[in-house]
Amino acid sequence: MIVSKKPLSISLNAKNNISTQKESATEKNQEETTLSTEVKEVSLEQIVNYWKFYLEDANIDIAKKSLLKNHQPKAIEDNFIVVKVDNKYQEKELMELDIVKYLRERAGNRNLRLKIEVNKSSEVERYLTPPEIYKKMVAKNPVLEDFRKRLEMELD
Repeated sequence: MIVSKKPLSISLNAKNNISTQKESATEKNQEETTLSTEVKEVSLEQIVNYWKFYLEDANIDIAKKSLLKNHQPKAIEDNFIVVKVDNKYQEKELMELDIVKYLRERAGNRNLRLKIEVNKSSEVERYLTPPEIYKKMVAKNPVLEDFRKRLEMELD
């Protein structure tokens, strides 16, 4: 029986041939793993440009394109791309898009993650009733209450 130590040589024993093929396949996987773990440093300007390219390339509806256009990355902190949105719905919509995958591929950095921050001040908006509006106005300008009384007006 002739057995060669080279992985591509011909062997009479089928089991040895299969094992050498498996060994070469595992070596290739290890090489690919080391290549994919390489991390390139990415600037905010590059990420914003890739973000814009995604807007042009992606096949998504107009509402999602508008969301991406109005809420671009604001910073990069330890491989986290920081994006600020107005509410939880926008956060959910942004998470459903595959933009992180696209940015990872374009930037050559497999460690990029998306960090979505919800703007608290815009999220808690509620409408005021007329009496509440009046109370706020009186708090800012107490003379308004005197005018209401002089004119004998009532609140609805």
